[in-house]
Amino acid sequence: MRLSGIESVLATLPYFARLRADERLRIAAHFRELHLQSQETLEIAADAPRLVLIVDGEAHLVRGAVTMPLFTGDTVGEVDLATGRAVPAKLIAERATTIALLDGAGLAEVLAQFPAVAPPWVAELGRELKWRNDVLRELSLAYAERLPPAQLEAVLARRRRRVLHHRRSTIGSAARRLGTALFTAPGRRPSFWVLLGVMSALAAARTMVALIIANGLQKHLFALIGGSVGHPVHVHHFNYGIALVALVSVLTLMPSTRRAIRRLGFLFGFGVGLIVDEFALLWNLNPDYYQPSSRLAAAAVILAIAQVVYFRGPWTTLFRRLFARLRASS
Repeated sequence: MRLSGIESVLATLPYFARLRADERLRIAAHFRELHLQSQETLEIAADAPRLVLIVDGEAHLVRGAVTMPLFTGDTVGEVDLATGRAVPAKLIAERATTIALLDGAGLAEVLAQFPAVAPPWVAELGRELKWRNDVLRELSLAYAERLPPAQLEAVLARRRRRVLHHRRSTIGSAARRLGTALFTAPGRRPSFWVLLGVMSALAAARTMVALIIANGLQKHLFALIGGSVGHPVHVHHFNYGIALVALVSVLTLMPSTRRAIRRLGFLFGFGVGLIVDEFALLWNLNPDYYQPSSRLAAAAVILAIAQVVYFRGPWTTLFRRLFARLRASS
């Protein structure tokens, strides 16, 4: 089973996103991977509810007269698995598709091993059930009013369209999952705020310097200290970055300020950004602000921090395996 592929999809789901990558790998082991060829069908029986996760590919879920498209990262069956009773349906693969299945016993083991999954799972179920209840109440009112068949059919058709849009709006679903993967889940870690601080400092510094130079305001807005021989000294912004990094480093050692670790992470990253923005000046003492080596250093720092923010799990697994092999060989 490709546990890493399942784990990457689990990271986009709200009830697994808060877990570590190694914990999601352990959860992925409870799923059963299944490969469907194009137009191959998977029957979902009423007495066998399962959580169906699209790992790769595209499929359609057919329930009665409703057909729902499913793409990579989509899931169905959360409510059915929790209640122990499924609505009979067919999952039809549009092309070669890989899915992962979790049954009731697997869910019980996951909840027993990782109780932190339960609160977000219940919250998602609550939102879904509330939405379903609102739809059913509206349909009940339409039937109670004894609408003519044509109007009743129009109401039902509108409800079906809303169900499809609510369950799997392709653009909306992709945007939500992208936002979760890029911002919501990483935003819980200080490293994300360090990355955001670096990028903010680089963008602010480059924009400010470009505007100052374009408008010829160097003598008015740059901090200049007059010299005895007529050569003023410019206080480069990497000095402010060094001071900010040093200050934040001291604050992180104090228990009272460490509670604001995300804010400190942003300030630390902002200081690092101010420093690497003028890396070339520190490297070769050349005052030319637009040296390529500064941009290269900034890109390298952003790439390195991004690895920690978004790919910490794979790198950690890789280094653990390398360390284990080194120990075994020694």
